[in-house]
Amino acid sequence: MNAATEVKRHKLTQTDCDMAKYLLEHGQTLKEIAVIIKCDPSTVGKIRMANYDLLTYLSQRKEMNRKTKERKAAEEAGRRRLQNALTDPMEWKNTVDQTLKDQGWDELQKKLPEVPGQMKMDLEQKPAEEPEKNDDNKQMKFQAAMMDKLLKKLDELIDVLRGGAEA
Repeated sequence: MNAATEVKRHKLTQTDCDMAKYLLEHGQTLKEIAVIIKCDPSTVGKIRMANYDLLTYLSQRKEMNRKTKERKAAEEAGRRRLQNALTDPMEWKNTVDQTLKDQGWDELQKKLPEVPGQMKMDLEQKPAEEPEKNDDNKQMKFQAAMMDKLLKKLDELIDVLRGGAEA
């Protein structure tokens, strides 16, 4: 358990902020002041950043808590999407396709000039043929190709999550 849950938390007042200002002006350290006003040393630093005004400090803390909550919610949503993608490859494909569409990749590809000698891809999707029931080799090749696509998209997602691919 951390210290905040073990000990009843002290509710800061403007007097505490004024005391922190006075003690900092007279050479006390953040740790020493924290012991006196019964809070964490980082709180004393945040009070100092708020110019020793309790209302400013509280509004800054509220904003930081809101941002932290939003960041955690976004991380959780990303974890859920990744879990869904791992269990359903078609969901993964749809998510990646939608993300690329949202970021304007289709328009960018249309604007890119053709390079002389560049091969053109046939992007028309043909209806998938039913693999023969007795042809295990065809089925294994199909599954291997789908797995390769999935792994490539997973690598891209990992790069994005790590901040390596800024869009």
